[in-house]
Parts: sequence; C-alpha cells; structure tokens
Amino acid sequence: MRSTRQVLSALRGRGLQLVGATTVVLTVGHYTAYTYVSPILLSAGVSQDALSIVLLAYGIAGVGGLVLACALADRFPVGLLRATVLVTAAALGVVALVAQSATGVIVSVVVWGVAFSAVPTLLNAAALRASTVPDAAPAVVNAMFNVGIAAGAWLGGHALLTGGTTTVALVAALLVGLSLPLTLSGRRERAARPPAPGPVGAVSDS
Repeated sequence: MRSTRQVLSALRGRGLQLVGATTVVLTVGHYTAYTYVSPILLSAGVSQDALSIVLLAYGIAGVGGLVLACALADRFPVGLLRATVLVTAAALGVVALVAQSATGVIVSVVVWGVAFSAVPTLLNAAALRASTVPDAAPAVVNAMFNVGIAAGAWLGGHALLTGGTTTVALVAALLVGLSLPLTLSGRRERAARPPAPGPVGAVSDS
C-alpha cells in the first residue's frame, strides 16, 4: 500500500493538477446543463410523456460513448479526450441555438450523451498517466467530479432563474469549451516528462 506521503507528493505534481483542473471546469459545465436537462427539454417543446424516452435515449447513447472510450482510450488518449470535449461543447451550444426546436434539442442531447459519457474513463486514464502513484489518480478525478456536480448545479440554477434554459445551455457550452486549453496544457506537460526508466536488466529494442 502506498504511503500517505507518496500520495501527497503525487498530488503536488503538475500533470495531476492539470487533470484535476480539467475535470473541475469540464464537469461544472456539464452539470450546469445536465442538472436541468428536463426543463431544457420541456422548454424546447418535448412533451412530459416523451421526456422519459429522451432521457432513456441519452442513457443508451452514453453506453455507446463508454464503449468507444474503452476501445480507443489506449490508442488515442489525448486526441479522444479533446474530441469528446469539443463535441460536448458543440452539442450544448446547439442546444442553446435551437432552444425552441424539440427535434434539434433532442438530437443534440443524444450527441451530448455519447460524448460526455466517454469523459470519466478518459479523465481517469489521463490521471493515471500523469501520476506515478495509482492511488492518487482516481481520488483526484472523483473529488473534482463531486466539486463539479455541486458547483454546476448551483450555477445552472442561477442561470435558469436569471436567463432561462437557453442561458443554461450557453453557459454550460462555454465552460466545457474552456476546459479544452487545459487538455492541451496536459499534453505539453506529458511531452516534457522524460520517459520512465525500464526495469533493471531489461533488454533494449535497439
């Protein structure tokens, strides 16, 4: 078992801090809108009876996103994370733009479900790559997710009261988009790290 000192040392690492910052900004944006997805759908003209069907479609789409993340995370870890952030931000932006179109909002919500459902897996993978202490990686991501859930719910509620559902989706899209530069910073941080030494006695490929 890793010592407390090792975990605390890992938490001071720049790479893991970047992953934590990315997680906070991204999840605040997501939960700003997701907490109030029902009012968003109802405001767009989705009937009360159809609401549960749309939410089910979001969940099914999320399974697809999770499968995609599991299949491609090892091959395209940075690129896939950036792509999911972009698609999530774009889907939320479209929700804001077509806020009065039931069809447009439903399609955007399903796309949003595919993209964001891949995010937790990709963030955990990024945290593991950024830290030499595996115990610290999921702790950071989980803690920052909880911060994002609480802050997003509060921010979304404030946006809903002051500007309505269009404002909620727009604020969410902007916040998710703001997390993209952090993923780019994380890429540079990993590129700057020297390669980990192999085990003693390992045979070189050269």
